[in-house]
Amino acid sequence: MVSLRKIFEKGKNLDDYYKVCDMIKKDNELAKIFLFKEERIKYSSYAAIIEYNGEDVGFVSILNEKADYNFLTLDMGILNEYRGKGIGKEVLEMIKKIPCEDFIIGETRKSNIGANKTTSSVGILVAESDEFNYYLLQKERIEEFIEKDGLEKLANHYNSSKNKLKIKE
Repeated sequence: MVSLRKIFEKGKNLDDYYKVCDMIKKDNELAKIFLFKEERIKYSSYAAIIEYNGEDVGFVSILNEKADYNFLTLDMGILNEYRGKGIGKEVLEMIKKIPCEDFIIGETRKSNIGANKTTSSVGILVAESDEFNYYLLQKERIEEFIEKDGLEKLANHYNSSKNKLKIKE
């Protein structure tokens, strides 16, 4: 059984969150490089420990990295031994049910086949770069996302000299 243990909402204690992040960093070499930078958590609107059958197996956080955009970025990490069990998909389904006016964007590395399969089963691919795919989790809101210039804002946020977004039609 998968559950989320909410541990953070705008400034509450982060000890449990960092404990699980440290476990995942030890478990996953890429996580050491790209995830869990302490400065990122200060932008979080929500963070939770992912529990599976009573064990802490991962984390999920929703970040608002730029206040002038109406989308949030989802970060999630699951220990290697618990991947492929449907935990990520179940968590994404739970996250979609959290009342939220903003759009939630899931960013996955193209090389992470499992994450792309899971995220595409819940969301819709709206943009890609050479290295990443970007999914709108609330796929039923795609027309609203386009009307509110979500694609342009997404491109403005993620485009850099190394990362050029291609918008999906």
